[in-house]
This record gives sequence, structure tokens and C-alpha cells, in this order.
Amino acid sequence: MTNNGWTSSRDELLHIELLDWAYDRSGTGHTVPDVSDYLDEHEDVDEAALDAAIGSLSEHGLLEVAVTMGGIRNWSIAPSNAGTAEVRARRDRRQNQAARAVAARDALLDWMYAQKRAGVGSPIPTNVLRDPRGHFEGDPFTEREVDDASAFLADRALVNAAAKGAGGVVLRGDITPSGEVVVEQHGSSLRAWAAAERSGGSQFVTHFNAPVHGQVGIGEQVNQTQTPAGINLEVLQTFLDDIRTAGADLEPVDQTYLFTYVDLVQAESSNPEPDRAMLSGSMDRLKSIAAKVGNAGLTASVGALVTYLVTLL
Repeated sequence: MTNNGWTSSRDELLHIELLDWAYDRSGTGHTVPDVSDYLDEHEDVDEAALDAAIGSLSEHGLLEVAVTMGGIRNWSIAPSNAGTAEVRARRDRRQNQAARAVAARDALLDWMYAQKRAGVGSPIPTNVLRDPRGHFEGDPFTEREVDDASAFLADRALVNAAAKGAGGVVLRGDITPSGEVVVEQHGSSLRAWAAAERSGGSQFVTHFNAPVHGQVGIGEQVNQTQTPAGINLEVLQTFLDDIRTAGADLEPVDQTYLFTYVDLVQAESSNPEPDRAMLSGSMDRLKSIAAKVGNAGLTASVGALVTYLVTLL
């Protein structure tokens, strides 16, 4: 999953949907729902892909699996404590209308880029809803959200409308050369593209003894928020942003789990009395992911976070 919430592959979407399903079933009296139930309800899901998703969710500590004789259909699954926390946090994030709008624009632009590369001329933007990109945190965008995104992209000359509807909605269109620049040079992020445009192509982040993130003018007063647990949220945000940046080029599934545990750390740290076991477990998972992918920058960023938080736990 991308760092602003839209889904980029079917594997990612399956992982999210499976964890959601296990959470919902566990909360309705099916304390250990069987995999066969999921397959019966989702006939289009390939058993091999489901097996891989279960294994990955289990490996990353989000799903508890009871393996029995007779194959995958007889297995039972339930979300772990970390999995339950992630489902609840994700459902909260799905309600953020501003985040959904930003993600819809980026996702639609990325999809239109893929359509052009596949030789599809003037695709219908709402067809993105048939693609994994048509989801925010695993939840489908609405047609209205896609319409608004298409009008936004056309207004900024990132998409060329072959046919328009009311309100500037693009009924058919193609990505423009400027739109291709956003995808190819800025990871399909309009926010990153806009920041680069404002700064003339470069961005600079200044750290003052680690606690301050961003640009600070001379003589400007900087206020920092500290939780009752002693966690400085501005310092924490710096470390988490560094991890997200270091993980920007990971494989989609690895990136999904990385961002999942980053989100868990952020959410739990904001609580007046954070669950220290949850934070410790999430940090262990982050270290495990960094070691698995062999990314030196990510390992360093995770190490910095752990060094900061371990003194407070």
C-alpha cells in the first residue's frame, strides 16, 4: 500500500480484506472462523493466493492461524491483538475525507499512466474502481470521489479530457506529459510533485537535535507536544516519516506491512497510556521487516526509532 493509503496490488487488497473479514467474523460469535467460510463467500479468490496471504499476515503478527489436517480449507484464523488494533485504526483512517480525496487523485493518475502504457486510449476514469488502485485502505472509492479526482487532475493539466461532464468531470481522457512526470519522478504523489514545484525541484528537511522536523525561521518559536508517557510526538513524527521515506521503494506487500506497523506505533504512542507491549512488539516487527528486505537506510531509520522509544518503555 502506498504511504497515502491507496492500494497498488491485488495481493495487498487480499491481505486487507482477509484481516477485515477475520475481525468481523470473530466479533459475531465465530471466534475461530474457518478458511472454508471465506472461500465460500469469495469464490473468485485463488487458494494459493489466500494461502500466501494467511502466511504473510501470520508471519507479521497480525493473524493467528490454527493449522489442522485436511488442507487450508480446514484451517481456522483470527486476528491477533496487533491485527485487531490495525483493523480498528484502518477503519478510522477510512473516515478521513481529505485523505481519501488526496489518495483518489494519486491513484487515478497512476492508473491512467498504466492504461496509457497498456495501449488503452482515452479510458473511462471510473473504471479504476475495477482495479486495486480504486481502494483507500482497502475500502472502494465512490464514483463521486473518482469524478472529483478526475476534475482536479484535468484542472491542473495532468489529464487531458477527451469528453467532459458537468463540473469538469472527465468522462474519457488520457494522462498528459506533465502527469507522467508526477508518476515517474514523484511516485504518483501530487503532494511530492507540488512541493518540488514550489521549491524549484528540491526539498530540504532540517533536524534540530532530532526533535524538530521541517523548516524553522530564525527567532521562530517551536512548540512540541509531549504525551503523559513522555513521548514527544514531534520527535516521533520525524522518525516515522524517515521510515516511510526509506520504505518508499519496497515491494508492495513488504511496504504494506511496514506502513501498518508504523501506523500502529503512531496511533498507540498518541494514547495517554500507550500499551508498552504493543509498542515493543511493533518495533520488533519493524526490525524484522528491515532485516528481511536488506535495506540499509530502512534499518538505520528503524534503529533510530527503537533507540528513541526504548528509553521510554
